[in-house]
Amino acid sequence: SLDKTCLVPLRKEYCRSLNLLLRRE
Repeated sequence: SLDKTCLVPLRKEYCRSLNLLLRRE
């Protein structure tokens, strides 16, 4: 699901941020 979000360059940073937040848990 996140893959589709990462496809968009502008949203790439957004997806990256989500990954960081998820890893914190």
